[in-house]
Amino acid sequence: MEAKTTKILTENLKTAVNIANRFVSLRPSVAALGNILLKSSKGKIEFFSTNLESSIALSEVASGEDWETTVPAKIFVELVNTLKEKETSLAVEKETLQLVSGATKATFNTIAASEFPTIQLSGDKLKKDLSQKTLAEIVGKIAFAATVEETKPVLTGILIRSKGGKTLLVATDSYRLAIGTLNESLGEEEMLVPAKTLVEALKIAGELQEESIGIGTSEENNQLLFAGDNFQIATRLIDGVYPAYEQIIPDTFVASVKVSKDALTDALKTASVLSRDIGNVVRLKLKAPQQLVIEGDTAQIGQAVTEVEAEVTGEELTVAFNSNFLLDGLSSLKEAEVEIKFSGVLKPAVFENSKKDFKYVVMPVRAQR
Repeated sequence: MEAKTTKILTENLKTAVNIANRFVSLRPSVAALGNILLKSSKGKIEFFSTNLESSIALSEVASGEDWETTVPAKIFVELVNTLKEKETSLAVEKETLQLVSGATKATFNTIAASEFPTIQLSGDKLKKDLSQKTLAEIVGKIAFAATVEETKPVLTGILIRSKGGKTLLVATDSYRLAIGTLNESLGEEEMLVPAKTLVEALKIAGELQEESIGIGTSEENNQLLFAGDNFQIATRLIDGVYPAYEQIIPDTFVASVKVSKDALTDALKTASVLSRDIGNVVRLKLKAPQQLVIEGDTAQIGQAVTEVEAEVTGEELTVAFNSNFLLDGLSSLKEAEVEIKFSGVLKPAVFENSKKDFKYVVMPVRAQR
């Protein structure tokens, strides 16, 4: 059998295999799942990988013959990343893939493409021309609030709920809740998407300079599909009932504080240094009309107290929080000044930005004293 050869720009090859490698199974149940599937045809090479939960297909311009095979992902990607020449040739002959780039020559044992799992990359009701930048910004603001604990699969997802011409994106780990609003409908009433995959898909769209993407679902395969000009990502939707998050959002408040975001961030970081041994618990003391005090202490080490100028209205309260949860919320706010509303000493506090497209609800903890 004579070798079939295809040539591709090395930088394009690097981009494709590095992205595809993110979806390769870390603990493959069959050998082919540890490989990337390459298909050369009609002036392009397509790259496919899957971990059976999420899959990707992307394409790069190339010139050559028609062929397909799979190559071990880890070692192939490592070698490709060392290449310096402008162009790389890939040739398939029998059960090997031969790579030539300048003075570098390498041969990889392959597994036949027929042994690679079939990837379903079709979606119904595709919503096209969504701004990658807008969607990535909203998801980036809320994804941190989803849990990473696999024992709570429903909470590892982002709830996407379209209603009244708008779409809410919701993430919670049961201790805090983040809500972003997209000012258009995605055409689906509700779906629960793995947060990790949603973030990754939007990141990849940015890396590939895709200004707009399409989103659709496949009821047959219980999947969500992301599609750009040169890539498609499919991920399995999460089954389960999402918490009734609306019930924990307070609608009445007893106090509020307006404060410089940077000043509050710095004060929280200072207090957290002295509170690491007690679960990063810090206390916020609201003293009307113009003072906010942030305290952190550990009995065996010491205490840190920072007074911050602020506009305080309502009751004078002392409320304790996990400092990391407060810092996460602040990092999602772009304004120089932030407002925090308090519904009580042991009731949720709410951050909201001026555009009203981001809301963050965080539960306090019991103060040590």
